[in-house]
Amino acid sequence: MLAYELSLLADLALMIPLTCAVAVSVGRVDRRLVGRWLTALAVCAVLVGISKISWALLHYRIGNLPFRMISGHMLLACALWPLVLGMMGASLAGPAGGRRVGLAPGMAAVSAAGSSGALSVAAGISGWAWAGRIAGYGMCVVIAVARLRGAHTLLEVLAGALLGVGIDIYFWSRLVVVQPMFRSRFTFTLIVLAVFILCYGRMTPDVDWINYWAWRIRR
Repeated sequence: MLAYELSLLADLALMIPLTCAVAVSVGRVDRRLVGRWLTALAVCAVLVGISKISWALLHYRIGNLPFRMISGHMLLACALWPLVLGMMGASLAGPAGGRRVGLAPGMAAVSAAGSSGALSVAAGISGWAWAGRIAGYGMCVVIAVARLRGAHTLLEVLAGALLGVGIDIYFWSRLVVVQPMFRSRFTFTLIVLAVFILCYGRMTPDVDWINYWAWRIRR
């Protein structure tokens, strides 16, 4: 039962609204960047879907490896939770108005014009942002343990985690540069909390849909 509850932290029913919250917030400053981020998530999600459909239809596996499909929960968890919690930390660390956010270490302060005006960016990620990212990856470890309790093998969990971590590492420093500019430093955190409260506990029956249509096709 606990494994089920923990798995819901990376279920589509929560991850899709959370993705939309980040996309809408950051999209106020850089729509192209958000478009590239969403494209990367979509491509990896398609890979997960193909692996699950292949297993449901053909029961195809690579040799004797304990690998049937890529874990979608781990993809979403590693791609989203470190990023979201890190952005929350960066927002809380900045002054009211969200005008200053952390860049990747070693990067110089820059200014970028946006629809709301100039965006000043401080060099170095704040401690709050790092704390958020560490907490995010801690959540990923907990979710991974939950998925290993009968849902996936270790290789399946690692495959999903590698895809998610790749997206997170590539886009983290880019997305945090265009941190949402709100009047209050707490706005982004409140948005994320609202999404969590409203959406956590629901489950999207995506695997049931795949298995049902695979059964219909095989008949």
